[in-house]
This record gives sequence, C-alpha cells and structure tokens, in this order.
Amino acid sequence: MKNDLAYQSTDYTCAPATMVNALRYLFDRDEIRPDVLWSIFRASLDLYGPDGSFGGDGTSPDAMLSLVNTFNMYGESGQFPIRARLLRGEDALAGEPDGSGTPLRRAIESGLRNSDANQPTPARNHAGNVSDAGARRVGEAAHIAGPHAAGVARVWSNRMNGHYVLVTGFDAMPDGAPAVRVFDPYKDSKVDGARVRRIEHEPAQANRLIAASLFDSGERVPYVLVNDRYERRVIVIERGESD
Repeated sequence: MKNDLAYQSTDYTCAPATMVNALRYLFDRDEIRPDVLWSIFRASLDLYGPDGSFGGDGTSPDAMLSLVNTFNMYGESGQFPIRARLLRGEDALAGEPDGSGTPLRRAIESGLRNSDANQPTPARNHAGNVSDAGARRVGEAAHIAGPHAAGVARVWSNRMNGHYVLVTGFDAMPDGAPAVRVFDPYKDSKVDGARVRRIEHEPAQANRLIAASLFDSGERVPYVLVNDRYERRVIVIERGESD
C-alpha cells in the first residue's frame, strides 16, 4: 500500500518533505525503513535563519547532495533497494519528448515505461485541468504498476527562494506543449492557469502540471529550475531490485 504524498509542515521543510515524498512515491508503506527516514531528517535543515534559529533558512544544496551518498550506501550494502544520482546543468532539463530525451526525461520515463502501457489518457475539463475521472484512472493504473524513478528538483518558490518539488512524470499542456508533472509540498503555491496548472485527485502522484518551457527557462519565477552557483540541479532517486 502506498502513502499519499505529504505537504511540508513549515515554510522551511520542503527539502525533507520532498525527499520523504520520493520514498512514498517509489515504495510501499511497509517497505520504507525508519532509519532511512531518520537519515533524511538528520541531514536536513542545516541552514540558520536570519534570527539565528537553526534550520530557519531550510536545507542547503550540499546537505541534499549528502543524501545522494547516503542513499547509495544503503543500496550498495543491500540494506534498502535505492539508488540516487545528481543531474546538473543541461542534464537536469525536462527538454522535449523527441529523440533520446534529456537524462532527466530518460530516467523518469524509463521508470514509468511499464506502467504507461496500461494507463489511459487523462481527460481534461474545459479549464485545462485534469478531470476527476481521468485523474483517478491514471492514478490507479500507475499505482498498480509502481513507478521506479522520481526527481527531486530545486526550483524557485513564490517567495523567490530555492524550493524542492518532486518530478514524477511528463505529460502535455492542453495546447500539446510538453509539460512536467510534479508534486509541490507547499500547498498554497500559485497556479496561473496558463503555464502552471493544478492536477486534482492524484494525491499519491502529482498536484501540478508545469510547462516544460517554463521549467527549463532559467527565469526567476516560480517552478523554474534554479540556475545559480550550484547550477540547475535535480536528484534522481530510483527504486532498485529487492532481493
């Protein structure tokens, strides 16, 4: 049984919330080890806030990178079937669905390929949002098949801070333009109805549909990959084979 994806508890906890959501998305509830969860919270919230409060400015990119090493240690030791890797720069872009695709697109789509063959195309309502019935059919099909990869992406938030969301797949906007499916742990993030749309009734899958052209653009606006001194970054987390 899979858990629904969770919203962050404070303004500063998007990083641990999204890392935990990656586990919720990839693994059944009874498969998730408590020590793996503990490793996420131990590494997170390492930045001091303006008032000197520990964790008050969230989680650094370096701390997130340390979790890549931690997850790989679990996987290589056989303790937990997980792998992780960091994609930087152009490798982190969503890109176009044509050709071989970007490394991010290949990683996510390879994890969904088996389930996609059995998924119906979601129906959309007149506003362009995924309809209730269509969302339920897609969500149920993907839930049964089980995804094998997700991406933890560092994007701009509404407040123009670094913010983490979970990339769970790719789709298209109502006009056919390529789009990215994400779960944003910040519940009240803005939806403009054009380049960012709300996905309804997929609590274990995604809650936002973002135009890939926006996601990749380099603009300093919400849902765009942050391109600062750390470059664009997406951590790909993959479910390995269980023994």
